[in-house]
Amino acid sequence: MPQTVTIDLPLVITGHGGVSLVRPIGFCEYVLASSTSDKAIRAIKRRVVKACRQFVGTALIARMIRGPVVRQRVHVEIAPPRKMSSWRQPMEIHFDTFVWSQDDALTVTYVPTIDLTVVASPGTDVNKLVNEQIRSAIRRMSSWTLQGLAELDHYETSELAIDRVQIEMPTPQELARQSTEEPTSKTPTLKAVATRLKRNSLRPAYHREQEVELLSQLLAVDQARSVLLVGPDGVGKTAIFHQWVRTRDRYNMKHVQCWATDGSRLISGQTGFGMWQKQVLAMADESAKYPSVVHLGNLVELSESGRLRGSGGCGALLAPRLADGSMISVLECTPEQLTRMQRTEPRLVSALTTLVIEEPAAEQTRSILLEAASAWRPVDVGRDLKRKRKKKSRPKKRGKQKRQAIRQAKKETRELPVVQPEALQVLDRLHRRFQTDAAAPGRPLAFFHAVMSEMGHGETLTQAKVIEAFGRQTGLPRFLVDDQVRPDLESIHQQLAAQVLGQDGVIKTLVDLIATLAADLSRGDRPLASLMLIGPTGVGKTETAKSLARLIYSDVSRLVRIDMSELSSPSAVGRLIGDAVNPEGLLTSAVRAQPFSLVLLDEFEKAHSSVFDLLLQVLGEGRLTDGRGRIADFRNSIVMMTSNLGVDSFRAMPLGLADTQQRDRYRNHFEKQVRD
Repeated sequence: MPQTVTIDLPLVITGHGGVSLVRPIGFCEYVLASSTSDKAIRAIKRRVVKACRQFVGTALIARMIRGPVVRQRVHVEIAPPRKMSSWRQPMEIHFDTFVWSQDDALTVTYVPTIDLTVVASPGTDVNKLVNEQIRSAIRRMSSWTLQGLAELDHYETSELAIDRVQIEMPTPQELARQSTEEPTSKTPTLKAVATRLKRNSLRPAYHREQEVELLSQLLAVDQARSVLLVGPDGVGKTAIFHQWVRTRDRYNMKHVQCWATDGSRLISGQTGFGMWQKQVLAMADESAKYPSVVHLGNLVELSESGRLRGSGGCGALLAPRLADGSMISVLECTPEQLTRMQRTEPRLVSALTTLVIEEPAAEQTRSILLEAASAWRPVDVGRDLKRKRKKKSRPKKRGKQKRQAIRQAKKETRELPVVQPEALQVLDRLHRRFQTDAAAPGRPLAFFHAVMSEMGHGETLTQAKVIEAFGRQTGLPRFLVDDQVRPDLESIHQQLAAQVLGQDGVIKTLVDLIATLAADLSRGDRPLASLMLIGPTGVGKTETAKSLARLIYSDVSRLVRIDMSELSSPSAVGRLIGDAVNPEGLLTSAVRAQPFSLVLLDEFEKAHSSVFDLLLQVLGEGRLTDGRGRIADFRNSIVMMTSNLGVDSFRAMPLGLADTQQRDRYRNHFEKQVRD
């Protein structure tokens, strides 16, 4: 049963300008002002009682005043500030103070006029300390002027009143029950950490009826279970879920609420011990109170969010809720990430039903692009915000207003950019050839929306505009992306010869390589080119790499240089592709950020032997998997390796990178390193 506690509440009542200020000693944060002191005292007592009921343990004892409170009047002399001509003589101000003993050892002095509390230990000159603290407090105040001090001195005399208060303190069981009750906040945890998905705010997914039907069967109310959508990046996993949200009425699931969040939002703002766990569980409990589906984003991100020093993250915490069906969610990952998660989080993966999303065929991708082109409308952010503000107050359009709205809609439709079907075919071809780091139709659709947003009213999207925009995005020259343009090999030879001097044999090889790329004769499952330059320092190996990067990718900043002599330890592979401690690999992160780049592996013969096996995968398959299971695609990169092998025999040979009698020696050296 609750226990009733009676305490004496000292109240300081100060008059100023016809208003009574009431401050309870020990609860100074509840100061109130009123025309009459009785009214303020009653309000303060209610607040103090309410606050005390929330105290736990000795918190109330620390607030209680257990000794007699004595009022004393203190005279403080305030010296004028330096360099103030209007104030030259010290000024004496009178303050009412209230003094009591705390724990029979400490002397506490409270100055209500400036809301100052001074605690003095035994043996301290209390009056001197109080005077010093009052002066310091006034110097910190903005009222350290003659006018401000005069207002302080005109406060009326403070009075002391003792009022007795009875408080019904709750038991520890009641406090624990109150902490677990549903919060009364207007913004529950689910609304704070997730976004409510609404039908009109989502883009449709075209030609995905079969996948949406399968997802609906898995999310059916009578046998609902959480779903893991597995497919490569860009295949449309999120779009399929959004299409299900848009069309869930067809499957008798209109009452199901749909939310979207991710691992980073679930733990955002939670810095204390156990805080993010409490927030995640509260979100799961709220989603279980009514039919709802929560899109939790990427599976790997959910698993790693909140993980620290081997402890489980959000995924491990939610695995039991997903397994027993109390929380229904949809997650995503790639096939490579699924393989990794099956090793690291088998319990989480087993709680999900896998739905594989395949990349659409070329003909289906073109149909999706045609549907998106026919339904495309410009996004007017300002108009959308204005509509949201007037949504509740805007009356329904009738008569003349409705006809004007229809005419305006028809006018906007007539002024929309026109899309040629041939332009969409070129767009799809370019992305299938070069944008191999993401699956269709995600990347082509994003590119299409970006190009359309840059076009004016009434313009036509042609093949030339698509090729021009694609060249700007990737940096590739026109002769690589446009079948109608042939490379001027003579001009290219002269351009390279002007940048790399004395290397006619190397330049001829590079020109032949460019001709091969322009004819689209390179293998699509490998890097655009794999080159090795051998020669001592100063002959032009790095300059050759810069010139080639400038020619193929239009910018020398597309050159990714890695000093392989720093990777001679057994941990070299982890540094290149990432590991458990640092999943962002030196090589994979650079290529993921910019797939269209020239990767220069400088002095690569000095790297650890395990790095050679890694390079075989790059040169043979054109891809690497980093520490997080993400794919780094090298099929649009040029891999160039340099070596200083043969410096000792260089002095007797002519300048350059021409063939030498040491060819067999070089081949034997690198083949031996790769075999070992």
